[in-house]
Amino acid sequence: MNNDKVNVVKAILSGICIGGILASLTLYVSLKTGLMLPFLPLVAIVGFVLLRSMGSYSQIENTLSLSTATGCIIAIYGVSGAVVSLILFQGEMFSNHLFISGMIISILASLMGIVISYHTRDQWIVTEELAFPGGTAAAILIKSLGETGGNRFRVLSYGFLIGFILYALVEIFGILPSNPLLLLGTPAFIGIEMSALAFGLGYIIGWRPSVLVFSGSLYSIVVWISAGTPAPSFGTHLFQPLILSVGSAFLVTASVVSLIQMRSTGISLLKRTQVNPLSFLKNSPVIVVIILISLLTLYLGVSRLHVSPLMGMLSSVFAVLAGIFCIKSAGETGILPAATIGMLILMVSALVLKDFSGTVFLAALVTQVGIICGFMVSTFKVGHIIGASARKIAHTMTLGAVIGAPLGLGVLFILFSAYGFGTEELPSPGPVVWGATAQAIIQGGSTVVKASYALIASCAAVIMSYFHFSAISFGIGTIIPPSISATILLGGVSSFILKKKIPPSEYEERHRNAVIFSSGLITGEGIAIVLFTLLHVLGII
Repeated sequence: MNNDKVNVVKAILSGICIGGILASLTLYVSLKTGLMLPFLPLVAIVGFVLLRSMGSYSQIENTLSLSTATGCIIAIYGVSGAVVSLILFQGEMFSNHLFISGMIISILASLMGIVISYHTRDQWIVTEELAFPGGTAAAILIKSLGETGGNRFRVLSYGFLIGFILYALVEIFGILPSNPLLLLGTPAFIGIEMSALAFGLGYIIGWRPSVLVFSGSLYSIVVWISAGTPAPSFGTHLFQPLILSVGSAFLVTASVVSLIQMRSTGISLLKRTQVNPLSFLKNSPVIVVIILISLLTLYLGVSRLHVSPLMGMLSSVFAVLAGIFCIKSAGETGILPAATIGMLILMVSALVLKDFSGTVFLAALVTQVGIICGFMVSTFKVGHIIGASARKIAHTMTLGAVIGAPLGLGVLFILFSAYGFGTEELPSPGPVVWGATAQAIIQGGSTVVKASYALIASCAAVIMSYFHFSAISFGIGTIIPPSISATILLGGVSSFILKKKIPPSEYEERHRNAVIFSSGLITGEGIAIVLFTLLHVLGII
């Protein structure tokens, strides 16, 4: 290993290859389960293999590959929710207007997040010495790959092959049933789905969230049975008032409660910025120009959505605050509340704008800035530990975001063409909740969101949060198909059994390998889905 010779071009090419594949996979996982794929360890391991196959391996090259891939993967994290919501609730199609508007918001929000992160990084990493658990873990993994990378890649490969082959046997060749309980006459969305992806995801998130997700699905099954009339499809099941009202209320209330619980972070940040609010602009006049250009271009972008200039600018201010808040949260706890803050902005925008398109896109802007800031400074933490240039990390993530925006929107188009959104295959729980919430606020009511149901669910969510149970996990469970959450539960229970059965001295290493194996399961099925979906859309199969 030679850390002195760094081939930036090789690192960027590696990052683009990894980011392109995992961007597609992350979108699919999000639309399928409502959860975000934990991709950083996977990017580091695959980056190690790709870089070493191209010649000498460098930890700094892997760090730059990681930053490029990360920018690509999360480029449309926020915008995808807005696009899918518009398709589901407004009957929008993938027109040039929707594509261009989504790309403008995505790229500019990503650039804004990168600018904020780059010029405040020393405050968080050096001055305050925040932990950034995700970034620290990724740096440790990159450092250790030179010695153990071969063994870990073999574990990843085994999981990948199992995930890929299982999907082919179930979905392509039909040798195995997709849901064995169909033989008992249950609806397609109830049972246990033969999905390596869902199982691997359940193991990674752990048994407690898995149990709560499954509990939410049990509630939805009870609603379905008590409705009296069998639901002919997952779509009609999803939009039953007792399902969507409760799911939306749980997620919205949990988001607000999370912000209240994190108020100490916000207060400490406010006190610090009152002392020297523009400290990060010191000796950096160019950043002022970049911010002004970004805000001007952002206004031109949101003007396409018929949003008032004042609202566009205010949203930019909220996006900056959300970005800094997400940095602080990621540094102290490892948790990124970007979607939580985005939900709050969505509710405020819906009240003020009374326009569905503007509401969801402004929420997407704030969410995107927050997620970019959290991941960006976490990657700077990796670079700080490894010794990589912060400037190069910023440049490579910017490149990844610019490439990832049109790529991600293209993947959304392919998925929509193949499966649709709000279907059994792609329930799209996040966008469904965004759309239902915005619609209910704008219209002062909704055919699918009932105030009485939502009020009871909100009270239950507050009680669950008080006792440290994740109301967000329960809410997601009410919306995704129970067949998926049952498989997620099996993965979560497996992690619980491993922890109980393995001696403490061996657990850490076994658990790490199990996480890598689970990442392989997710990647194998995900790549199989993307590959066969593309072949299907092209008419080859």
